[in-house]
Amino acid sequence: MPFPTPKRHMQQQNLNQDIITEILKRLPVKSLLQFRCVSKVWRALISSPEFVKLHLNFHSKKDIKVMTYSSVNRISYMSLFSITVNTQSSFRKFITYDGSVLIPEDGFEFLGSCNGLFCFRAKPYQIMIWNPSLNGNVKTIPDVWRFSFISIFGFGYDMHNDDYKVVYAYYGDNNGDDEYVVLVYSFKLGSWKRCDRGFSSEFVYPRIAVFVSGSLNWCNINLDDSDWNWNIISFNLTTETAKAIALPSHEHGAAICVGESRGLLFAGFHLKRQMEVWVMNEFGVEESWTKLVCISNLPVHHPLPRGLANTAYMALCNAKLAIVHVSENGDILMMVGHQLKLHRPNARRGKNFNIPYDLGYMVTSYVDTLVSP
Repeated sequence: MPFPTPKRHMQQQNLNQDIITEILKRLPVKSLLQFRCVSKVWRALISSPEFVKLHLNFHSKKDIKVMTYSSVNRISYMSLFSITVNTQSSFRKFITYDGSVLIPEDGFEFLGSCNGLFCFRAKPYQIMIWNPSLNGNVKTIPDVWRFSFISIFGFGYDMHNDDYKVVYAYYGDNNGDDEYVVLVYSFKLGSWKRCDRGFSSEFVYPRIAVFVSGSLNWCNINLDDSDWNWNIISFNLTTETAKAIALPSHEHGAAICVGESRGLLFAGFHLKRQMEVWVMNEFGVEESWTKLVCISNLPVHHPLPRGLANTAYMALCNAKLAIVHVSENGDILMMVGHQLKLHRPNARRGKNFNIPYDLGYMVTSYVDTLVSP
């Protein structure tokens, strides 16, 4: 007759499993993929949705990486970099991805990133979801591109419904509406649908949304008396509705950008050779905007005066301005024009990084995760 396992022994087993989980969640994805071969128990643990989320939550504010990409004349390039914290530099090259493996022959258009997943439009007309950490695992979904003078995109995670969503909004429709038509693809449902409510706006930049706290966020500009009035259009992925969020009162603001870092929303206001950087400490609460720093000695990025005649030039400048990452110690990685710069609050001068794309590039941050597309 078998004897029951003593309670003390059962507690010891659970304690050991908890310790193993705590150790494994701290490891990089590359190591975890190898450790899945240790045993069936480890494979089941590392592959479980609970552990994937645990690993993501642990690393999302720590081990940030950077992707630079360029797509000109149907030729696309991509490089992946890593940000490390040490006394020498907080930025070093990590890996250059072999473009022949993923990048389609006709190039791609970046649509957004979330939880280590990249969303691209492969030309012609196919949307791809890719996690570079999982050996090139790719998911494809149908595209619903419509010809439109203005169209914007976003990709993010609906935590309430445990669902990833792609958002495509374009201006106007055949019925003469003067608002953005919003289409949402749900991974859980496996289909696109049109939202009952769109949102009104004149110009929205950048075209690619910034994902923060379950919402996609774009800069929104309204022209008033030949001047530019800015706020943020925020699209909630759970309710699938949009609202406006006010930007902070700032002194330098000819070119404006928003960015995400460590789960927070940041805003940058650039004029001539200076840029103010603000953080929204509590998402959606306008009173929580806090000014972090005013950075000087930056490249001249927006020499033209504001007004309707210069709106197209303004859009081009905003597309070349980005807050890529803000670390807890105050280091700010940003793109201004064609320069990728690192501002360190305790250093006399910033650091510039050479990106090998002569025809210009865009940049975004991400984190290595076990999230499967």
